[in-house]
Amino acid sequence: MKVISVLSQKGGSGKSTISINIARCLQLKGYNVALVDTDPQASAREWNALASDEFFPVYGCDKGISEKEIRQLEKLADFVVIDGAPRIEKSMADSIRLSDFILIPLKPSQFDIWACKDSIELVQTRMQIDKRLKAGLVLSQMNKQTNLTKDVVQFIQENFEIPLLNSGTGLRVSYAEVLSQGGTIFEGQSKEAKEEITQITNEILLMLGVVHNE
Repeated sequence: MKVISVLSQKGGSGKSTISINIARCLQLKGYNVALVDTDPQASAREWNALASDEFFPVYGCDKGISEKEIRQLEKLADFVVIDGAPRIEKSMADSIRLSDFILIPLKPSQFDIWACKDSIELVQTRMQIDKRLKAGLVLSQMNKQTNLTKDVVQFIQENFEIPLLNSGTGLRVSYAEVLSQGGTIFEGQSKEAKEEITQITNEILLMLGVVHNE
């Protein structure tokens, strides 16, 4: 079993959206998936209520998550996706400690990047201790054609050790629309959004050394 945590200090980074859609992508590749919602805002749990448990199990855990709780999911899941809390607190520290891969979504602005600087450095420190831990930064809600996005990419590459994924999510209303209806982008009409999430998921699997199913 592999544990993928999606973490960000900054609200509005697209963390829950990415968590839910990556989990669905892994499920469509043939894996058994569980999602753990450690965010007190409970966005993933609210989505699951709309979805009527149609996809994968979603568990709530607001006060941090233990290794014992994660290991209990080994019988159920090939992958556990953790939708992380938005602040550096116990639940974020637990997620970092228990993860095989950490994904940090960033909106393409230097303000948002600096707002996540502490959590990025925390993950970098953990990677120095735990050599098996992998991590990646991903740009979310971006306009790929703007000079701002290009400047942000350069800034990230020059200032952080964690690699920036080649893929990211665009600024698309389709993400919010499908989640508000209890679905994922794979039940929606946007081919571009489906491709974005599929590419992000494939990059994560590659960095984990997992030969993914098609």
